Amino acid sequence: MGLSNAPDITVVICTYNRASILRLALDALTAQQTEGRFTYEIVVVNDRSTDETAEVVAEFEQRGDVPLRMVMAAGEGVAAARNRGRDAALGTWIAYTDDDQINDPRWLVELWVLAVDHKARCVGGSVHLRFEEEPSIPLTWVTKSILGYKENPEGRVTKFTSCPGTGSVMFHRSVFDEVGGFNNALHWGGEDADLMLRVMNAGIEVWFTPKSIVHHLIPPYRVQESYFRWASLRVGVALAELDGQVRGKAMLAVRCAARVAKGMLFELPMMLLAQLTGNRARALERKCVLWRCYTYARASAHYIAPGLFPQEKFFHGLTFRVERSAVAKTHAAESA
Repeated sequence: MGLSNAPDITVVICTYNRASILRLALDALTAQQTEGRFTYEIVVVNDRSTDETAEVVAEFEQRGDVPLRMVMAAGEGVAAARNRGRDAALGTWIAYTDDDQINDPRWLVELWVLAVDHKARCVGGSVHLRFEEEPSIPLTWVTKSILGYKENPEGRVTKFTSCPGTGSVMFHRSVFDEVGGFNNALHWGGEDADLMLRVMNAGIEVWFTPKSIVHHLIPPYRVQESYFRWASLRVGVALAELDGQVRGKAMLAVRCAARVAKGMLFELPMMLLAQLTGNRARALERKCVLWRCYTYARASAHYIAPGLFPQEKFFHGLTFRVERSAVAKTHAAESA
């Protein structure tokens, strides 16, 4: 595709060893309604997959429903993969979505309408949860958010915590020119939060519409307590890494002390109360917060004094590629 016929939007989807689910995602992405308002292409960033990902992408390239191509990433993490997709994009707008999501047919057009109506350069939409099996554990807003749930009212986003994530967001290319790309130095996640923080600090308006919807596919093992524990531990490490980079070691130590104090004085009693009263949903919610607090403290110690607190084995167990095998295998063993 030459520059003369470049699309208005490039949809970037990063993937690693999810060929079967990727097929479902691409089916939805190639069926997006445009109402004649814009043109779009799809760039699949293959982060060194070892399954049939390349064959799946080739199948959709041959269909020719929508311009689609694959680029390779170097296995350096999702931030680097998303930057690779941005660099390969031909569109003036760059929309991000995930390889384990099914996007409604109006996902992209609703983002476009929002951007045009409000002359916004950053717009996002809702992420709903689609369970393969009904969860046996009742879920709260906190536990649903761990699974990727995102919902806000229509309008301009005024709080950082309400910013859209990379499961459903679209940026004008000029945003990256102004604030930079995803931070490749963040190894544990939080790269989307870091980018959105820079966007808001730059005074760039962020808008949200619940009419733009994607459905995050949740396999059975992700609604077990073992997964919530793993995910919460990982979030704690990611938050500590982000705070350490943004605020420095001294402030990281202060924030760590505050988190630990809050965990011991408030979250722990609340968890015990929930357990005593048989409120499983609240008990799990409080456990997630405590797990996050625990690894925030461990990661803070590592970042402040890595020689004294190396913790390589512990950190390795929280990598995304370990989650695919270790957590799923634990669930399979428990279900046998």
